[in-house]
Amino acid sequence: MTDQTQTLERPAGASESIAAANQEPEWLRRRRADAAALYASLAMPRDDEEDWRRTDLRGLNLRDFETYKKPGAKVDDFAALPDGLRATTAPGDFAGTSYEVDSTSVFRELGSEAADAGIVFTDLHTAARDHSELLEKFLNGADGVAVDADKFMAMHAAFMAGGNFIHVPKGVHLEKAIKCTYWLDDPAVAAFPHTLVVVEPEASVAIIDEYISAPSSRPAFAAPVTEAHLGRASRLNYVSLQRWSQDTWNMSRQRFVFDDEAKASLLFAALGSRTTKAYVQTIFKGASSSARMKGLIVGDNDQSIDYQTLQEHAGVASESDLDFKAALKDRSRAIWLGLCVITKTGQRSNANQTCRNLLLSEKASAFPIPSLEILANDVKCSHGTTVGQVDEQQIFYAQTRGIDREAAERMIVDGFFQPLVDSVSTEGVRDLLHEVLEQRLEL
Repeated sequence: MTDQTQTLERPAGASESIAAANQEPEWLRRRRADAAALYASLAMPRDDEEDWRRTDLRGLNLRDFETYKKPGAKVDDFAALPDGLRATTAPGDFAGTSYEVDSTSVFRELGSEAADAGIVFTDLHTAARDHSELLEKFLNGADGVAVDADKFMAMHAAFMAGGNFIHVPKGVHLEKAIKCTYWLDDPAVAAFPHTLVVVEPEASVAIIDEYISAPSSRPAFAAPVTEAHLGRASRLNYVSLQRWSQDTWNMSRQRFVFDDEAKASLLFAALGSRTTKAYVQTIFKGASSSARMKGLIVGDNDQSIDYQTLQEHAGVASESDLDFKAALKDRSRAIWLGLCVITKTGQRSNANQTCRNLLLSEKASAFPIPSLEILANDVKCSHGTTVGQVDEQQIFYAQTRGIDREAAERMIVDGFFQPLVDSVSTEGVRDLLHEVLEQRLEL
């Protein structure tokens, strides 16, 4: 171990080092200390637990990773970022961008339109000092991601560093997206990215979380969290673009909380990692709140992508529409466990779950599992799942026109995902997804 890192075996010391290095307020230091103690006390998830029995954690040893690295140097220009990051990050015209390298926010810029409108876009440490009241309320708050959800979330709360805080004032509408890029450069150091979004009433914003890393000769570990709180009649377009290298263990949680009439379009693209266990939770507290939730999974080699989604309807006349698609080749596997809950107060809610899986090899597998828990008596709920091989007639048709099998499969997969990508309402984000998906399908 170098003098710049502390292993996960000493959680209290590591969390204290992060707090001290970033001059965090006392309330956050206490939370870190409590989370570190909780992390030390919790066991790893077991394969006899319903949530985890389909995710193989054998081979994951948390003692293999360091958890604290002294903050790296900031840079003044995109060209000064690491070569691998610049070559991999998604291009585009954005209202603001941030680049984090191994839990250090090294470069950030916000356009004049967003800045003049009063949008706050900064790292979590600065936000904890300059916007302490908001951070104390929303960072892992009562409606946020629970610190005690599992060992990985306690670990995240204890060791998160860098991160992004986005606050959109009431009535502000931002046309271009804000992109937060998290680059894992040193696989020996665990990564705990955190994006916290607060959209005030009648405001709107588009946000992209991008997770990328280069292939490594050793395993890497990441536990990202996104929390978004949508005020009354606000709008959020959100994309999670996960492109970790296939050496990476990815344990993530994303939670979206809706007030009255708040609406969101959410897309989760899982293109990388060795093993992913991802929780996506949409909490419709407000009346007439709604969300469209899209999932895009591309797997190959021995990848395992496990998504567990929650649509919780407590607000009257709230609506949700979930549509996940996976294309899998080699020995890859996808799991989707979807739960839709309509509470007693969620009368007149309308919820749908759809999960479709395209298998591109005999050894690829998919396990879509929808479930409903309905406590109200005036609702509409539906769900449907499919798992199937590529249509050989389509392959044959393409081959008779001089297209080889590999190219034909790529065309079929592209068509499989096309409606999902086209449903993204922000034009720049839609173009970005087309480009990233095309790159993934070329592999």
